[in-house]
Amino acid sequence: MDLFSFAERTKIPVGYSHFPKELVVLPRSWTRVPNLVFEAEHDDGGHFATYEKPEVLVQDLRKMFGKGGPAFRVVKNKGGYDV
Repeated sequence: MDLFSFAERTKIPVGYSHFPKELVVLPRSWTRVPNLVFEAEHDDGGHFATYEKPEVLVQDLRKMFGKGGPAFRVVKNKGGYDV
């Protein structure tokens, strides 16, 4: 039985930033969802990536939500992140 077969489906864009020193490294097959629009693999960092590698995480957010990114203007009536 597939554990995710009962999960509610959503059209909300999803993005993942993978850090090698995360406490639990999930199989990539678990992150492959139909609404996956952004994915990044990093060489360093882990569970506290926002503290350890804030500039890397900000770059990922800008790539996903920035102008031309796959989640640009995902919020209705909002201009999105324009830098």
